[in-house]
Amino acid sequence: VYSADFESGASGWTFNPDGTDTATKGKWEIGDPAATNANGAKQLGDAQSGLNDLVTGRLAGARANTNDLDGGITTARSLSIALGADYSSIRLSFYAYLAHARNASSADSLRVKVIGATTTTAYEELGAANNDNASWVQYTADLTAYKGQNVQLQIECSDGAAESLVECAVDSIVITGTR
Repeated sequence: VYSADFESGASGWTFNPDGTDTATKGKWEIGDPAATNANGAKQLGDAQSGLNDLVTGRLAGARANTNDLDGGITTARSLSIALGADYSSIRLSFYAYLAHARNASSADSLRVKVIGATTTTAYEELGAANNDNASWVQYTADLTAYKGQNVQLQIECSDGAAESLVECAVDSIVITGTR
């Protein structure tokens, strides 16, 4: 039904679509990420597939937190995706990570929302006061409740409390429908 591997640029994705993002740096970008390390990998230097991914602050700096997400939320939204009413089931699959240092909290997060007639959070990971290194993990969500609708995917990464080392990335988004 839909796929995004971010190899051909933005592919219909918009950033800060509602004009309400508060992040001051490290906002979502599509591109070839540079590896960063602070007590382990915080940003992977390789996309999950291909060269590019959707990543916060893709460039490395003198320190791991030079280009990480700071100051609040950054949002990316897909184009409209038609989910046919004739599907018996619809499934979303994607790879992602939320990496953070020990100074993170539950106010730091990665969320994937589905916007249709209603908006639901299909995936959420919250930060914690521990070291969480970047590692691509596949996630899935059932979108069957949205069949017959046009939907958009909204991906949010947040450094929500005191400034902490936070990095997010998403790649290889696929929506499949079964008839």
